[in-house]
Amino acid sequence: ASTDVSYARWLMKQPSIHQDIKNALELYVPEDQGYMMTFGKYKGKPLNWIKSNDHKYIEYLKKTEFIKQNMPKLSKLLSEF
Repeated sequence: ASTDVSYARWLMKQPSIHQDIKNALELYVPEDQGYMMTFGKYKGKPLNWIKSNDHKYIEYLKKTEFIKQNMPKLSKLLSEF
């Protein structure tokens, strides 16, 4: 699930993690694909993939007040599309 990948990415950034564990996690974690959606019908998908496959959903997200008020990083990225 996408939360597992998010946790693995977080874990890899911890300074106290042993190198062997970090190497194992790198096999599991996909390359950085930019902002990953953490909710909705595209949970776990990169924002760039959504833009390429469902531009109407991007437009919907841009208009959503909750995102504008509570998700500044996502809101900024959406404004760049």
